[in-house]
Amino acid sequence: MGTRCQLRHRQRRPDAERARQRSGHIRVDIFHERLTCLPKDADQYAIRGSSTEIPCVDCTFGVVITGQFIERLYLIDVDQTVSKIFRVLEVGRRFLLTTRNAEDIKRKIRRHTALRRAQVFQDFLDALKLRLRTIGFSKIKVFGSGMVIRYLGYRFPFLSLCDGYLAMGDNS
Repeated sequence: MGTRCQLRHRQRRPDAERARQRSGHIRVDIFHERLTCLPKDADQYAIRGSSTEIPCVDCTFGVVITGQFIERLYLIDVDQTVSKIFRVLEVGRRFLLTTRNAEDIKRKIRRHTALRRAQVFQDFLDALKLRLRTIGFSKIKVFGSGMVIRYLGYRFPFLSLCDGYLAMGDNS
């Protein structure tokens, strides 16, 4: 199962110092082909690895940003991935996760699901918050994302009209 996430590096560690000098972003991907196709001047450093086994030491990153990849994981891998992200995140730092909204009213009216071809998992808002809190994240906030938010602003209160979520949690 191929997954990727971007990790914002903040601490100077011998292994990641090269990456920090080259850029502030580290990309983790299980597929070597996707890592080698990065442009030479890309603002990223590539590490081959799985989201369930992030090949970095504890408390390495200041921010972890994941973009709609959690839907491509099986449920058992979702919990493992989020706990690994918690492990590599510095204490007091933030995790940002975007995912599709399983409760999107527009999809329900059309009788569609939040799952697409390669997606095998969907999380509902309350379950997502509980999952993050159970793993150890605090100060969890969820905002809408997608076209509705682009036009009406991220503080739009009706999340059921949004295409997806932006969830944030702090490692404390």
